[in-house]
Amino acid sequence: MATPPAQGGPPGGINFQLPNGQRPTQEQIAAMQRQIAIDAEKNGMTVQEFVKKLQAQAMAQQQAAQQQAQQGGQLQQPAQQQQQQAQQPITPGPPKPEALAVAKFLRGQDLKTRTCILNGQRKDMFKVKRALRALQSDAYTKARKKNPLLPEITDRASLENAFKLLPLSLIALRVSKVDPHEGHDHAPGAHKTKRVKGLWTVKIEQQQECREELHFVWLYEGSQLKQSYTQPVRWPSYLL
Repeated sequence: MATPPAQGGPPGGINFQLPNGQRPTQEQIAAMQRQIAIDAEKNGMTVQEFVKKLQAQAMAQQQAAQQQAQQGGQLQQPAQQQQQQAQQPITPGPPKPEALAVAKFLRGQDLKTRTCILNGQRKDMFKVKRALRALQSDAYTKARKKNPLLPEITDRASLENAFKLLPLSLIALRVSKVDPHEGHDHAPGAHKTKRVKGLWTVKIEQQQECREELHFVWLYEGSQLKQSYTQPVRWPSYLL
């Protein structure tokens, strides 16, 4: 039977410490040493071998805890980044020359626009997918040769970036269909316009997106930029 080590020092270099951080008394150390000797005998080991096993297990647990902490930090990082990616406000101001160039080109293309009612006024509405098709057409390639302000389009990302110039300059904004008589408060000027059969009444969405099925309304008419919409709109920064 393995005999307990002498009380003069801990077996195998174990640092005996109580959970509250205090050093144990000699009696407590002796009791711990006796228990270690009993456990070592149960495992068919000497005290030194059993102590080394305990130390190896403790080190392995510590390394596993560190790895879990690192993985947890990596998982939390994207979530934190997503929270930090606040939606970027689109502020009114002079449109970029590149945005005007894209608008002039698209206004000259057949986007199958529809007339809609926005704030009591008639506006031209188009679908995003038709604008994207026009920006991928041979006509756009030819137009770029004559107008260097038109951005180069080589892939899907550059295609969407070219389209995003419109809402970022408040030249065209995303809209959705609404009931003109919904609620008690009508849109400004709505009472002046009779409801026309077949025409959508729309509102501008605060969050701007670039998806093919969405609808946009032109605030740009020919050589004039009519920015009558003054409410804040936002473009998610992760889409920029």
